[in-house]
Amino acid sequence: CQGGDLDLSLSATVPTATNYSTLLWSTSGDGAFDDATALTPIYTPGAADISAGTATLTLTANGNGSCAPATDDMVLSITPLPIANAGSDEGICVGDDLDLSISATLPTATNYSSLLWSTSGDGTFDDATVVTPIYTPGAADITAGTAILTLTANGNGTCSPATDDMSLSFIPGPTADLSGDVTTCSGSSTALTVNLTGTAPWVFVYNDGTTDITENINSSPYSIFVSPTVTTTFTPVSVEDALCTGTVSGSATVDITPAKEVAIRLESIVGIPGSLEKVPLRMIDYENQMTMQFTVAWDPNLLSYNGVSDINISNASIGNFGTTEVSNGFLTFSWNTASLADTTIVDSTAIFSIDFNMANTVSSDAYVTVDESATALTPIEIADENLCVANVTIRGGNIENQTVAQIISNDADNNICFGDPVLFTGLPGGHTNYTFYLNGADVQNGANSVYLNSTLVDQDSVNVIVTDAQGCSLPAQGIITTVNQITIT
Repeated sequence: CQGGDLDLSLSATVPTATNYSTLLWSTSGDGAFDDATALTPIYTPGAADISAGTATLTLTANGNGSCAPATDDMVLSITPLPIANAGSDEGICVGDDLDLSISATLPTATNYSSLLWSTSGDGTFDDATVVTPIYTPGAADITAGTAILTLTANGNGTCSPATDDMSLSFIPGPTADLSGDVTTCSGSSTALTVNLTGTAPWVFVYNDGTTDITENINSSPYSIFVSPTVTTTFTPVSVEDALCTGTVSGSATVDITPAKEVAIRLESIVGIPGSLEKVPLRMIDYENQMTMQFTVAWDPNLLSYNGVSDINISNASIGNFGTTEVSNGFLTFSWNTASLADTTIVDSTAIFSIDFNMANTVSSDAYVTVDESATALTPIEIADENLCVANVTIRGGNIENQTVAQIISNDADNNICFGDPVLFTGLPGGHTNYTFYLNGADVQNGANSVYLNSTLVDQDSVNVIVTDAQGCSLPAQGIITTVNQITIT
């Protein structure tokens, strides 16, 4: 066998020679004898012998006297040593098999009669006698974290077996745990948390109840922001890291609180032009809310702001109102509870009143409402302690214009002398018809809003009925004159 010496004394047929004077061994190769003149020397093959695989050894027996030498040859065959290479050390994911045919460095073996793979653990080979079998790890392998796989190449002839080892390590699969149970508002953004193990980057797949969604993740923990409009349970589906496929756990339920229904009602009242009128603002279904804001709007041509009164909500004062735009018909209100906790207001409770001066004119009714437009100075918002915004219904108010006619005279105290001309004027002006009455009798009828009389006597009563374009009659309270008459005797 390659690497060994040939001891000719141990040959199957031991060399012999007779009738010789001397002996001499010679070689066709480059080996050496320990004593070329001995009958059974030891031969050490040279590199060329080994490379050639054979060498011819010749024994020459020199004769006695004049006898010619006698020679005989033997052929030495050199069997190459077996070589075993188990390939590169490998790592596989827990749960996977090792296919040695795809190792980074493939196992190889030469000059062998047979092969055998063995393991330090409890796994199995699909065929332990081939160069590149498939190894299925056992439970003890995975528990230990590694297994040593040994390739044995049995030699030809007398050559001893060659062995080589490789180390197989087991890489734990990644894990992904999803959490984030929360109660929140419809459409609000909330974060789900994924805690991961393994080697970045990860590919994490979760389901929102209808669709699988993929997240590419570079660090752990990782936040996923969702904004469901209905209660939704999010469940993990799968996870992979840079090396392996892993296992998932956990879930996250986002419980959506239904939006509350709240109404703001501005009361409708009856008002008289020129008077100070109070419009209460009331809350309906205001339950477990923490904050509110809105803008009250009116027609500044009909109503002028005269302040806020009857504030009836905790932790509120005039400082909660914005008055910079009241001349344009806008009053803002912003409020939240001092304790930042839920508050319930009894239905129809007036939380404050707005005081208005009505214009001193016959006109249409004057609206008072909450500005619902997107451009409101302070947009409508009522929210609970979770900042869930309520659906707000506005019930606008109205000041019904309870108009009355008036009659005035050019004499401030209506105390005149007999024969003085008195000019009576029906108000408001600009209407279709003015009917003046003297002591109940119709004395003037038409579009003229003034009436002149110079024949009044003491306690005469002058009145007017004003008729507008719609035919509505507005009676006035009459004027009774005091007439002073000089008596000559």
